[in-house]
Amino acid sequence: LGMNQMNMLRYRATDENGLNQHYGWHEDTDWVNPKPTQRKLTMIIQLSDSDDYEGGELQFAKHKITEGHDFRGKGTVIIFPAPWTHRITPITKGVRRSIVAWVEGPPWR
Repeated sequence: LGMNQMNMLRYRATDENGLNQHYGWHEDTDWVNPKPTQRKLTMIIQLSDSDDYEGGELQFAKHKITEGHDFRGKGTVIIFPAPWTHRITPITKGVRRSIVAWVEGPPWR
């Protein structure tokens, strides 16, 4: 297992085309094009204060993790299985900044 990729993300209320930025439903594991290593865990580090933006919620399609969890707090680290279907809802005001990284390992069996 190891971490070999880390990205800084910035979602704005509107982009140059006037569209709200978001990330639609997806999984972070590529089941179609298997590689020597595959993503096992996703990690998101919140860089923005929760009052810096509106919208931009992390949501899971099949897993309900809400009670007792504040995914919006600055400095919050969220780690979840890469195969979980998730999204970031559209930003309606302000800017949401985060770092996302993945832990990889041998192909799923």
